[in-house]
Amino acid sequence: AWGLVGLGRRPEAMGLWRELLENEEEGLRTLAQDNLRLQTAELSKQLIELAEAAGESLPELEGREFSALSEFEQPLVEASIRLRSGGNNELSLRLLDAAVEFGVRSGLVDDNRAWALVGLGRRMEAMGLWNELLDHPDEGRRTQAQANLRLLAGELSEQLIELAEAAG
Repeated sequence: AWGLVGLGRRPEAMGLWRELLENEEEGLRTLAQDNLRLQTAELSKQLIELAEAAGESLPELEGREFSALSEFEQPLVEASIRLRSGGNNELSLRLLDAAVEFGVRSGLVDDNRAWALVGLGRRMEAMGLWNELLDHPDEGRRTQAQANLRLLAGELSEQLIELAEAAG
């Protein structure tokens, strides 16, 4: 797994360590948990530094220790929403994209990435993410993706009508 990290294939390494959490040998399980905790701390540190470089702070992450990436997802999304609500869609997206590179990828993360893209005017990319979520195993996530796609399609349709009317 560490070899994969060295090759820049961190999500695969994280997957191996997650698999080792189910191993029969307690020593391997403990080692895997320690490595996941280490990687999560590294991700938290990198995201805090990224935010600070942009003049922001991440109180959702600062001073917290996460034992797994799954515990990290909710505070990450909360930070992303707070940044987006404050108009900082760019940083919100950068944080989420950096987390995805680390192996933090879920329907919730992708939904928030899509909203940040919408805020940046990159609707087609957002629609691509929501289209992917139409196949998500969670029905609520699928339903929300459908609603978001309908909303964007309606907005685009209105814009086209306005353009056609303006063109006369």
